[in-house]
Amino acid sequence: MKNETLLNIVKEFGSPVYVYDAAKIETQYKRLTSAFSKVKQLKINYAGGNAQEHFIINNLDLKEEQFHYGLGREMFPALINPQFETIEEADKKWMSNQRFLVAHKGNEVKAYSIKDLTRHEVVNDIIDGEPIFAAYCILADLGAVYKRNYNEKTFTFAVSGYTYFDPNV
Repeated sequence: MKNETLLNIVKEFGSPVYVYDAAKIETQYKRLTSAFSKVKQLKINYAGGNAQEHFIINNLDLKEEQFHYGLGREMFPALINPQFETIEEADKKWMSNQRFLVAHKGNEVKAYSIKDLTRHEVVNDIIDGEPIFAAYCILADLGAVYKRNYNEKTFTFAVSGYTYFDPNV
């Protein structure tokens, strides 16, 4: 999609807006399952370098046995204070066919390159005075932008290292 098309979608539906490519999701899923097809009972289930760093997952409504393929906590380090370029600088650096996750609120627009999100997966940021985080999943090729406030507290998000598998999805 062209940038102009994406901006028109944001204007029409607001931000955040989610645009998914079902064929891309299916392709990425097939690549992942193919990569591990010869492994019997694969279970890589951790979120840290040692047992003390694991996330607590037994207090969730999710089934523990469905957490898979964890690479480890912060294997993709979240961006905490992202740096931005002017439009003029970006025009010199980025090609028109490169992809971005775009957030728009008030008079402010921020664009997070999929190239950068692939390395970090999570960006903690502020747009128009509101704390947000942009998240991207390379496996599903999906991105989303969420508020970081809950109950008057601002949270900082990072990558757990878990992937949750649900056979019904």
